[in-house]
Amino acid sequence: KGATLLVININPQATTRSGTRALVRTFKKLCADSVSVKERHFCRVSLNSLVSAPPDAIVIGPQGVPFDAYDPAAKAHLFDLLRALTGPALAVCGGHQALALAHGSTVAPVFGGHASGSYDGLQKELGFRSITHSANDPILCGVPKNAQMNVSHIEEVKELPDGFELLGTGDPCHIQLMKSHTDAVYGCQFHPEKGGDGASLLRAFLSLANLSLR
Repeated sequence: KGATLLVININPQATTRSGTRALVRTFKKLCADSVSVKERHFCRVSLNSLVSAPPDAIVIGPQGVPFDAYDPAAKAHLFDLLRALTGPALAVCGGHQALALAHGSTVAPVFGGHASGSYDGLQKELGFRSITHSANDPILCGVPKNAQMNVSHIEEVKELPDGFELLGTGDPCHIQLMKSHTDAVYGCQFHPEKGGDGASLLRAFLSLANLSLR
C-alpha cells in the first residue's frame, strides 16, 4: 500500500478550490510517485475516518471568507476535525487560523477593523516577509533562521492557543508558525507553497511524516 497525503479544502463551498489546488500541485512536485496526493472538502471527511484510518499526512488549506460566514453546523464539524488531528498535519494560512480557533484562540484583522461576513474593505498583508525562528524542530530542518515566506492574508491569530508553542514569528503578524505540544500538528500563517524558503519547510514536513521525496 502506498502512502497518502490528504489536502483538505476548508472553504464553505467545495467549488472554491484555488488555494487547495495550489497546495496539491506543489506537493505532487515534491513527493515521490509512491505518494498519493488527494484533495477532499472538509464536509466529506468524517470524524470517524480521520480517527480510525488517518492518511499518512494531512494538510489543511486556506479559505476565502471570514469564519463567521460559515454555516454553524459545518464550522462545528470543521473544528471537531481540527481538534482530532494527531499529525503529521500542517494547517496553512486560513487553515492555521481555523486550527487556532478550534483550540480556543481568537482571529482578527491584522490592520484593524472587523471581518463580519466578508473581507470587503479590509487591508490585506501581501508579499514576502521575514519569518524568524530559533526552534530546534524537525519542520524547520533546512529552513534559514531568517526565512523569506510569502504571505497573503487579512486576519491573523491574535494569541497562541492553549496547548501550542510558538516556533516562528514575523512583523506585523507575530504568530507565523506554531505547533501542538503533544502532536506533530503545525499551523503556519504564511504560504510555503508560494516560493521563497517555503519549499524547504514543506520538504521537512514530508520528511517528518516519512513520505518519500522526489
